[in-house]
Amino acid sequence: MRVAARLKAFAPEIARAVQRVVDDWEQDEEGLSEEYGAGGICDDVAEAILDVVQGSGLAEEVVTYHWSDDNHTAVVARMSDGVYEVDVPLDVYETGSWYRYKKRPDVQVRADDVTVVRLGSLDEWSSYVEE
Repeated sequence: MRVAARLKAFAPEIARAVQRVVDDWEQDEEGLSEEYGAGGICDDVAEAILDVVQGSGLAEEVVTYHWSDDNHTAVVARMSDGVYEVDVPLDVYETGSWYRYKKRPDVQVRADDVTVVRLGSLDEWSSYVEE
């Protein structure tokens, strides 16, 4: 089984972990949260995904990575054949942009919401790790 497929096999567990984060996110009618203010939850979503990927034993290393061009945090994993992003895109569970996010009502995170994308070769791992 290819590496991406082996990671994707954990999608149901990842979706359940992300759903717990989403379910715990409370906002008032103006979209404010005591914990996150007007911001979104992608940092905590990424941490939940990281826990599952680490627990899978598939990744050699795994980190959260902030994509500054779209202000989103996802998981980047160093696997045996390259570097992969594992994520649930933010538009699954929230709307908005740049620190003004609102929870989507009645969100149900599904296994097919989990994305696994090969970012590059093992040589590129260092560009995703802070020194």
